[in-house]
Amino acid sequence: MRDWATVPELGQAIRMVDRLALEAKVAQEGLILTEAQVAAYPTDLSRKYDLGKKYFHLGRYEDAIGLFQKAQEDLKQRAKVLNYLGLSFGNIGWHDEAIQTIRQALEAHQD
Repeated sequence: MRDWATVPELGQAIRMVDRLALEAKVAQEGLILTEAQVAAYPTDLSRKYDLGKKYFHLGRYEDAIGLFQKAQEDLKQRAKVLNYLGLSFGNIGWHDEAIQTIRQALEAHQD
């Protein structure tokens, strides 16, 4: 019986799958940790922003929108939050809201 892991292309594919599985596990653990931090510190707007970004990158735009809407009150991060909020609106097809929010992000960035 042949050991398919010794075939160079297959061995490389197996290593890639293993690496991707590990990365997915680490990402999931990071998401769970950030969700727990938001629950533990409900007034910490920077944690809401961080969780919103994670949801955004997972394609969970509606979940991200709720967090970004709260996190925009943090004046230090307002421009970045509004940018992600506008992109989230665009990704769910709310183009007018996306345009308006990205304009607000540009104005906040100039301040």
